[in-house]
Amino acid sequence: MSITINGSGITSANIADGAIVNADVSDLAASKLTGALPAISGASLTSLTSSQVDSGSTTAKAWVNFNGNSTIAIRDSFNVSSLTDRGTGVYTVNFTNALTTSTYSALANCAESITDATARNRMALTTFYSTTSVYVNTFTTAGAADDVELVVAQVFGN
Repeated sequence: MSITINGSGITSANIADGAIVNADVSDLAASKLTGALPAISGASLTSLTSSQVDSGSTTAKAWVNFNGNSTIAIRDSFNVSSLTDRGTGVYTVNFTNALTTSTYSALANCAESITDATARNRMALTTFYSTTSVYVNTFTTAGAADDVELVVAQVFGN
């Protein structure tokens, strides 16, 4: 593979495919690269951590979709290792990788039923933010704690 970088540094090089394992190109402008780059296979990306995907605060650092009725269960998630059922309508979302601070923004929503389009009158809130977990609480609009079938939560920050 041939690489040319216009500007300071390498101007031309012939590098064997697979010879570069890690390279820091954080200060390199895309306009400085010329030539064709090989396609990246999905297999090359399997060991990326959430911190490598985005180190900023504009991408969700964790999210979860779970069943909050009876035996709680995660349907799908990112950076969520487990849930803890702390009582009626009270859950702890535990992070796989800890956040760096507890001053992040967490949002939650819920619905009484996942299949009924008219299932309304439920609310969710987040509280007790730590670097390893966040609490999610679900209620009826009358303020009574309530287990619901659909709970979703997202975390943004660092």
